[in-house]
Amino acid sequence: MAGAAQRTGQRGESGAPAWRRRKRLRFTREGWYYVAFTLGVGVAALNTGNNLLFLVLGLQLTVIVASGVLSEGALEGLSVRRRLPRDPAAGDLFRVSYEVTSAKRFWPTPALSLSERRGPFAGARAAVLLVGPRETASASLVTRSARRGHFELGEVAVSTRFPFGFFEKWLPLDAPDELWVLPARASAPERRVRGGHREGERPEGRSGMGAEFLGLRELRSGDDRRLVHWRKSAAVGRLLAVEREREQRRRVVVLLEHRGATPELLERSVREAAVTARRLSGRGLEVGLAASGTWVPPAAGPGGLRRLLRELAVLAPVLADAPAPDPHGESVLVIGGGR
Repeated sequence: MAGAAQRTGQRGESGAPAWRRRKRLRFTREGWYYVAFTLGVGVAALNTGNNLLFLVLGLQLTVIVASGVLSEGALEGLSVRRRLPRDPAAGDLFRVSYEVTSAKRFWPTPALSLSERRGPFAGARAAVLLVGPRETASASLVTRSARRGHFELGEVAVSTRFPFGFFEKWLPLDAPDELWVLPARASAPERRVRGGHREGERPEGRSGMGAEFLGLRELRSGDDRRLVHWRKSAAVGRLLAVEREREQRRRVVVLLEHRGATPELLERSVREAAVTARRLSGRGLEVGLAASGTWVPPAAGPGGLRRLLRELAVLAPVLADAPAPDPHGESVLVIGGGR
């Protein structure tokens, strides 16, 4: 795929330090109970003038202030890096790892929670128990994406309920990244190649190390003794070698006919095309893709298969009168077509 980034490890790093960013706060359920109780004590103290109630009220307000100050300091000086798997399939579990680094010189940062703000696994959380001063701690989460596609990931929300759990303060940190989610892995029926021979290798009519029998010839110097046809050699009184046809690697194009397809039929066809491409590539074939407005030339190996699957990951519906897929004269396996 033109312009696609080929990276062995996807990662993102936050930009500006945490203290320059705006922190946000929300009450937890326990926090609402605590504030309501504090207000009740305050009303009772004002109505009765009881000094003991004023003392309790002061202690409760001190806890609220201390909670705000400590949680503010816990989120200072943090940066986060994200590590993503390479091209997981839709529906498959995969692991997302985070590295949280503290630039603080003296104070540790306890009880952090990290969550994605957008993307296919937005809202999923990973936990970090403690990040020491000028140290890096790791966290991970196991998740999955129900949708195929190319997703741009942005901010990671780093939050804490330290120290008392009454409030949750969180800070968004930039971590730009991208995630390719390939079509789901599913079973697909075997299909016959149009315009070709059997799947695998194609005989060329010339001698070589193939599977098709071409004829017999006299054994030459340097020939492998395993080529000797012993029965015929015994019959004629001289050594004869088996000559076989040289074979050429097969090129196949998966032709996806999705013009005017409903979303459900499109997803089913994309899954079938992906499974077919994986199977053919695993057999050593050069596999390409032809769809309306999409052409991936046949290529062998993991790199060629990855380009094809990424195109399938972002394949969108098209109108019924869109241009027909063009296989460029290659042998094809037809997927879709209103079946």
